[in-house]
Amino acid sequence: PGSQEVRLARNNMEGLRGPGILKVLERRQTGVATPSRTHQALQSHHALAVRLSLEKQLKEHEGCVNRISWNSTGTLLASVSDDCCCCVWSYGSYAQSQLSHSFETGHSRNIFGVRFLPETQDRQMVTGAMDCEVRHHTITDAGDVHTRVYNCHANRVKDVEIEHGNPHLFWSAGEDGKICQFDARLPSASGSHVLIDLRKDPAAGRGAEVKSVSVCPQRPHLVAGACGDPIVRVWDRRMMAQGAQGR
Repeated sequence: PGSQEVRLARNNMEGLRGPGILKVLERRQTGVATPSRTHQALQSHHALAVRLSLEKQLKEHEGCVNRISWNSTGTLLASVSDDCCCCVWSYGSYAQSQLSHSFETGHSRNIFGVRFLPETQDRQMVTGAMDCEVRHHTITDAGDVHTRVYNCHANRVKDVEIEHGNPHLFWSAGEDGKICQFDARLPSASGSHVLIDLRKDPAAGRGAEVKSVSVCPQRPHLVAGACGDPIVRVWDRRMMAQGAQGR
């Protein structure tokens, strides 16, 4: 091996056995450091960082990849891109990573959000895009894709979200200041679907945008939004009506 490889290997071994790592663990064991401080110190420790290596490069898209999302079991990885396609990659523990399938989503602009709907055998997915649309895709046994389109946003959709273990509900966040809630069981995609309209909140203002939405896995009635300002907002769905203002 070259001199650089030898030097990296030596630094790696010395870091793992030397006082750096041991001191961090000792401080945690004696109660001097909190668990969070210990985790932070180990996460950024050079001896561990040099052990990181690139495992795979998954190449199929023809545009910038904007969002990725794992399925619930960690065996499939979905990616969406400026090319308006969704790729689903097989990523088993012992199998070689490969493209399982890909499909045209029907979006006309860059896709910013993708999620697998839980408990659907990974046959149902949702996407949101720059064209202001949210789309619910169902992949059949024959490989065909049936898509339902939701037109409830007046500006770019920046994120989509699901509830763990719930195959029916999903959410979207848009730069029109809205968080929308959808129910795949409903026979029609029509309707406003607006759960929260941040622009009705005088404190947020008419220019408010929602950049990201997150549903609490342990308490799914809690919905959090990142709105492009210094405030993180959390709403309780049990305490609000559809289309409520963003308070």
